[in-house]
Amino acid sequence: MSKILIVEDEVAIADLEKDYLELSGFDVEVANDGLIGYQKAMEEDYNLVILDLMLPGMDGFEICRKLREEKNTPIIMVSAKKDDIDKIRGLGLGADDYMTKPFSPSELVARVKAHLSRYERLIGSAAEVNKVIEIRGLKIDTTARRVWVNGQEKAFTTKEFDLLTFLASHPNHVYTKDELFSEIWDMESIGDIATVTVHIKKIREKIEMDTSNPQYIETIWGVGYAKVKRLVNLRKKRKARDTEKVFLTEGLRMFEEVPEDRLLEIYVTEHFYKKEKTLVDAKHKKSGCQMEVLTDTVMNLVSDTKTPQGVLCVVTQENQGEAWLEKELKAPEQVPLIMLLDNLQDPGNMGTILRTAEAAAVTGIIMSSDCVDVYNPKVIRSTMGSIFRVPFVYVENVTDVIRQMKEHGIRTYATHLAGELAYDEPDYRTPSAFFVGNEGNGLRDQVAELADIYIKIPMAGQVESLNAAIAATVVMFEAGRQRRH
Repeated sequence: MSKILIVEDEVAIADLEKDYLELSGFDVEVANDGLIGYQKAMEEDYNLVILDLMLPGMDGFEICRKLREEKNTPIIMVSAKKDDIDKIRGLGLGADDYMTKPFSPSELVARVKAHLSRYERLIGSAAEVNKVIEIRGLKIDTTARRVWVNGQEKAFTTKEFDLLTFLASHPNHVYTKDELFSEIWDMESIGDIATVTVHIKKIREKIEMDTSNPQYIETIWGVGYAKVKRLVNLRKKRKARDTEKVFLTEGLRMFEEVPEDRLLEIYVTEHFYKKEKTLVDAKHKKSGCQMEVLTDTVMNLVSDTKTPQGVLCVVTQENQGEAWLEKELKAPEQVPLIMLLDNLQDPGNMGTILRTAEAAAVTGIIMSSDCVDVYNPKVIRSTMGSIFRVPFVYVENVTDVIRQMKEHGIRTYATHLAGELAYDEPDYRTPSAFFVGNEGNGLRDQVAELADIYIKIPMAGQVESLNAAIAATVVMFEAGRQRRH
C-alpha cells in the first residue's frame, strides 16, 4: 500500500484529500504545519508528498527545496497561487506537479496515481532488489525465491512459491479458484482447477502451525467472490451505488434506524447474530429481505470501518427530494426552512449537516450536483439515521432553483465573510433558505450574488471562519430557536 503525506494547514481541505485518497486504497498521513510536515517527510518513507505552499512554520517552497536535497520522492504542490511565476518556481525547485485551488479531489487522486506509476517505472529495476514480504512469522524473499517460517527455511516448488507470493502480495483480497488458476498458471481456467486446491493444501502444510485453523491462508465459505466484490464496490464506488439504486449502512445504530420497507439485504457475523438475535430476526421477518451470516474475515473485507460491529445492510435509495422541492416552492405558506449546499465536498460535513438539519427542524436540503455523494459510507455514518428522515435533492442548476425560491417568496441568506448582518439579526420565521459553500472556497460567486442578504457569524480572537458544518449548525439552530418562540 502506497504511503502518502499531505502537508496542508486548512484542516477541511486536508481531510477531504485524505478521504478521497483512502477510498482509493492509499495509506495517508496529514501534517497541518510546514515544519512538522518537513520533519515527517525527512524521517519517514513516503511514496508521495502533497504539499501546500502557504504554511505556518515553513512554507512549501522551502520544504520542497530541502526535500529535493535528500530525497527523490514525488511531490505535488497545491496552492491558491495561480501566477505563472509561482508555478515556475515550484517546478524549478523540484516539484513534479502543480495544482491550483480549487481543484477536483478526483483529479488529485488521478494525478497521484499517475506520478506513483511513473516513479515506480523509473525505479523498477532497483525496487526488485532483495524485495521481501513479511507477514508475522512468514518471510518471503521474492528475489532469491526463498521462504522462512518462524526463522526456519522451507522448500517450495516453483508454482507453490508463485502462488504463495501472489496471495501474500494481495492481503485481505478474496480470489476464486478460477482466478488463481488463471493468474498463476497463465492460462484461462478451462482446465482442471483442482490443482489450485492441491497447491493450497501443500502450502498450508508448510507454513501453518495448525492446518485446521489457518493463520495465513483462509478459505471463505458461505459467500461467493462475486458477492464480496459487489459489496466492496458498493462501499467504494458511487457509480456502483447509483447503478443499483442502493447504498450500505453499518453498525447497530444504523441497523436499528433503517426502515424495514427499504431493507434489501442483511449481513451479520455469527457473534453479532448471537448477541442481537431478537432484533435481527424481527427486522428480517418484517422486511422479508435476504439475510446471510459472514465470517469475521469477510465482514472486515466489506466493511468501511477498522473495527466492524458485525452488521451491514444493503438499503434502497429513496429520494423524495424532487417531490418535496416542488411542494415547498408551490406552498411557501408552510414556512419552509431550507439548507442549500454549494459544492460541499467533505463527507463528515455533509453527514453532520443532515443530522443537524433534522434536529433544527429544517424542512429539506438542496445540494448542487457536484456535492459529495450523500450515500458515501462516511456520510451515512455521520447522519446517525437522519438520512432516512430529512428530504434532500441534487440539482443540476442551483441558480435556477434559487430564482424559483425567490419568486415564491422564500428569503435567501448567504453565510459570507462579506456579511454585514450578524446571523441572529434577521427574522427567520418567514420562509427562509440558507446558502453554505465549499469548505475551502466558500460559496461560488454566481450563487452568493443571488442571495437576498449576506449574514456572518461574529468571531472573537483571530478566527476568520468556521468549519462548514459548524457554521450551518449555528444558523440552523438560530432559525429553529426563533420559530419556537
